[in-house]
Amino acid sequence: MVEHAEDAAEHKHHHEHEHHHHDHEDHEHDHEHSHQDEFSSLHLIEDRPLDLQKVEAWLSHIISTMGERLYRSKGILYIKGQPKRVVFHGVQTMFEASPERFWNSGEERRSQLVFIGRNLDEATIRSGFQNCVIS
Repeated sequence: MVEHAEDAAEHKHHHEHEHHHHDHEDHEHDHEHSHQDEFSSLHLIEDRPLDLQKVEAWLSHIISTMGERLYRSKGILYIKGQPKRVVFHGVQTMFEASPERFWNSGEERRSQLVFIGRNLDEATIRSGFQNCVIS
């Protein structure tokens, strides 16, 4: 049993060594993108209440235009007139939102959203979100 563990440890070390120290001159990579463009995350926070109809239209627009690049989205929404926190979760083009629980007494009412994806249009997401805020 101990011999197998040692063999596995040697294999793991050998694999990691080869993986991290390969010579790029020995083979070619066909990269059409930069690694900076691969993944990004965007976090939005807003203390003012949101308009439900505008939020629905905004999220639908994001999903229809960026759905294939949008790996994960989730958040808590502070919707005007809604006594409960609205929670939403999404994976690419599928998402759901529903009231979760009542806001606790003294709890800061705030919308917090996170989008994780590839080549997300941050400016469009941020400006669309701001359009949902009730001033």
